[in-house]
Amino acid sequence: MVAQNFKTKITRITSLLFFLGLYALFQLRNSSKLHFLRSEKPSTDLALNSNLFLNNFRLDPVFDIFLPKESAFLSCLSPKNDVDTDLHCVYRVSGTEEPGMNFIRRVIVDGTTFRVKTPLSPNNIVEDKDLRAEDPRVFTWNDEAYVLNNNWMANNFPYTVDNFSFEGPVSIFHLARTNDGFGQVIDYFEGNFSDPISKSFIKNITPIAVSDKRLIFIDFVTKILISCTRQNKTRFQFILNCIPLENSIFNYESNTSEEWHIRGGSAGFEISPGLYGGFGHLTNIENEHHHDIHFWTLDLTKKTNDGSIIPIVNTHPIMTDHDIDNQLTDPTSAFRVNGKWYLITTESTGKWHVGSLLVHRVYEINPVKA
Repeated sequence: MVAQNFKTKITRITSLLFFLGLYALFQLRNSSKLHFLRSEKPSTDLALNSNLFLNNFRLDPVFDIFLPKESAFLSCLSPKNDVDTDLHCVYRVSGTEEPGMNFIRRVIVDGTTFRVKTPLSPNNIVEDKDLRAEDPRVFTWNDEAYVLNNNWMANNFPYTVDNFSFEGPVSIFHLARTNDGFGQVIDYFEGNFSDPISKSFIKNITPIAVSDKRLIFIDFVTKILISCTRQNKTRFQFILNCIPLENSIFNYESNTSEEWHIRGGSAGFEISPGLYGGFGHLTNIENEHHHDIHFWTLDLTKKTNDGSIIPIVNTHPIMTDHDIDNQLTDPTSAFRVNGKWYLITTESTGKWHVGSLLVHRVYEINPVKA
């Protein structure tokens, strides 16, 4: 009897250990290190992305979006689901109330006709729902909407919007998404001037959501990758715990890096598990009034012998035909509607200045057939 009881206890202990082992394996699989690379998109979506962006593609202009004079950097998110076709967008408005006072405005664009559905004011006067920021870039993170202030040290004065009282510049706004486009500010990230990592949140930084808890920012100019996780700070603010990614490799084609400054543009999007891409702009070193496009990828699938990730950034210049686009072409956002990918640019024939005629052009991204 004693032997039988002992044998029964051993069996129960073995079963318990086996269960705990499976549970630990499950938890490890969901840990941040593995979740960092795990894709949550349907495989069919990623297959379409891979077929398009991992092969030769071209940019075909399809529509010019009308915005009021002095508007720039229209940046849009893909529709919330496969049924909707509305694009939730923001753009920069150069205010006429006082020189240098810029802000960003929330609008809806029809993703089938590319016409603006939101009533537009012909005058660039700040409205109650306008956010104080410049050169906005929108991105989704954990299926929610964020707007990056791409020059967050500007507009450094108190203001109130969406019942929030801001004392200074905000670098990232977290916005609600409703049937009527971008809604209220949910919370925000202010940044910290004393933090050398946060100082990197400046013009031309590129955000990529690589998991529901982690963002990576690319600074193409300084060749730095920054990995950030979100933590709540107060009721209406959040903080980003950020570290530079070591062993990062930046592969710039020699003729591109010698002739052009490589900079950001659209937010990143997932191409395949562990591989992300997007569009940035190139500024000609000898002629700063000449901008063109580059397509970049961030590869997080390569590892060292000890299992550490080796981030690899590659860029490929897309020298567009200037009979089609303009001399100064800056991509602002890439999105998908009804299974098709599009790119929005802000363009002009030369240097931007007060009174410049700016074009907000939509390009369809199509495969190049052999």
